[in-house]
Amino acid sequence: MVDSQNQHSIASVIRALKGFFESLPSDYASTAMQATELRHVFHEQLAAAIQPRLNDHLQRQPQKSLEEKQALASWVNAELRHLGLTMRCPQTSQPATLIADYKTAEEAHVSRFRIQSNHPDGKRVRSNRSASVPFLELMEDPPRRESLAREHRSRGSEGFSR
Repeated sequence: MVDSQNQHSIASVIRALKGFFESLPSDYASTAMQATELRHVFHEQLAAAIQPRLNDHLQRQPQKSLEEKQALASWVNAELRHLGLTMRCPQTSQPATLIADYKTAEEAHVSRFRIQSNHPDGKRVRSNRSASVPFLELMEDPPRRESLAREHRSRGSEGFSR
């Protein structure tokens, strides 16, 4: 629920954003560069504001069984994706997801959380094995890379310039 003071603050931010957008340069390249910087600052500040609140919330959620852990991991990954955020892998500093699994097939009764990311060389990294949800460091979810766009740029990208 948004109280009236926060509603007023949101309205002020919206007015400031409208003024910012109205003052953008007329050329696409400059506008895109400024919009990219604004997106980055917004998500950086959002991550800093949400991180302590999310971690506190997660500690109070049921997480004894594998099913509870999986539901919580799925929920937090979806929430972060919705907000344009992700978690930072403590090992690789790369974008990561929270997963829940069991220790081994022989110890299926021992469930745990792990943070999973991809190392820059492409290998999957799983870290932070924990019986309870670990502290999550949040970061901006980097824009998705389009494989065809990379291929197009490498061929010279005639007609497409910023």
